[in-house]
Amino acid sequence: MKFVHFRKFVSRNILEKVLEICSDLEKISFSRYAFSRCDHDFIKELSQNGLDIDISKRSVGRPNLIERLI
Repeated sequence: MKFVHFRKFVSRNILEKVLEICSDLEKISFSRYAFSRCDHDFIKELSQNGLDIDISKRSVGRPNLIERLI
């Protein structure tokens, strides 16, 4: 696995287990909510070690099909 997205909750323990299992991981993305509730120092450390970190800019909830067409 090269990419993982956390949308509700993530802790340092969960991130460490994911990194242990997925040694080829290149990118981790977070919803704004998940990012607001995680250990920012650990996230910063991961990004300094070459892991691509992304915070989703999407609004919460399921996307509206009409919004996709516009």
